[in-house]
Amino acid sequence: MKLKIDYYFFKLAKENLIYLIFFGVLVLIFVFFSLNFVKKTTQTNSNITKISQEVENMKKRSQLVAYKQEIVNEGIDFEKTNKLFTKLIPNEEDYFSVIAALEKISVETNFLIINYSINLKSSTKDKLSLTVEGKGDQDAFFNFLKDYRYIGGRLITVDKIDYRTTGFTQVKLIVNFYSGKTTQQTSSTNSKLTEDEKKLIKTIQKKVKLELKFEEASSSSYPVKSNPF
Repeated sequence: MKLKIDYYFFKLAKENLIYLIFFGVLVLIFVFFSLNFVKKTTQTNSNITKISQEVENMKKRSQLVAYKQEIVNEGIDFEKTNKLFTKLIPNEEDYFSVIAALEKISVETNFLIINYSINLKSSTKDKLSLTVEGKGDQDAFFNFLKDYRYIGGRLITVDKIDYRTTGFTQVKLIVNFYSGKTTQQTSSTNSKLTEDEKKLIKTIQKKVKLELKFEEASSSSYPVKSNPF
């Protein structure tokens, strides 16, 4: 019985061989076109997504350019502002600019800085702590307190003030200078300057005299004292 069944199916397959081959070819063609269709569909969707992102980025850049022009019309130039902040907070600490900043503060405020030294324990990778001794009359010291943050061309904060004598004739201060690269963020049309930020930038621009070629100046161009630290 088994031989009859096997013979029957063998005979049936032999008689319909051309149809089986044709069916097999159809299956292979269907699989090929299905895989190719899926591949092309995936690639097309990927291209559509990529193009959509490019269009959106171009739209944002276009809006940002318009916003930059709006800010320029208000007296704020992004390029100059970036250079300004790089000068206030350089990527790496520049001791010559620290000395130059202290010298400039003395000249601008008439508060004479007579001595300064580094506080190693309080200093970090991005912060240089100095103990500064200065002397001057009351007006000179008040001028110093009003303008010290930016007038020297470096961002400065004061941690402590020690009045040695009456009349502000001699004062000791602990001041900090800052450096380090800031994290870059992708520009967005939503990250617009607030009114307070605009006001701060304009205040800094008035107090800091930015020389556009300051990055080309060599370190020898800074006025230095002998053995400053």
